[in-house]
Amino acid sequence: LQQRRLKKLITRMSETISARQRNTHLIEAAFQEAGLPTVTVPPECDAVFLRYPLQVENKEAVLAEAKRLKIQLGDWFLSPIHPNLDQWELAGYKRGTCPVAEEVSRRVVNIPTGAGLSKNEIQRTVRFLAQFGRFKA
Repeated sequence: LQQRRLKKLITRMSETISARQRNTHLIEAAFQEAGLPTVTVPPECDAVFLRYPLQVENKEAVLAEAKRLKIQLGDWFLSPIHPNLDQWELAGYKRGTCPVAEEVSRRVVNIPTGAGLSKNEIQRTVRFLAQFGRFKA
């Protein structure tokens, strides 16, 4: 079963990458138009985002309101030791070792980038974030 699934995924890999890159460009263009911050990717990199991350100061409120409005926002990367939420020491991590990663994990939300995401959904998500998200200055 897994072998068949993997073969299917590999066969569609170029299509999947293209869709994710197209949606990432649409997300970034909409963010720039709305005056919202975007992810900085070095020019020599050819990034493919599974999810487009952004940091908000009011993460819980943003996620709750997005859920209520049926806007696709995720809360992946809830801790610096993903997906381990509370027993970081099991991974050999001591709290405070990476304070920036700990802080970012408290603020990061994600927009999916898959082929199922339409341009209208992206625009709706960005309008929502422009209205409801509080971004770090």
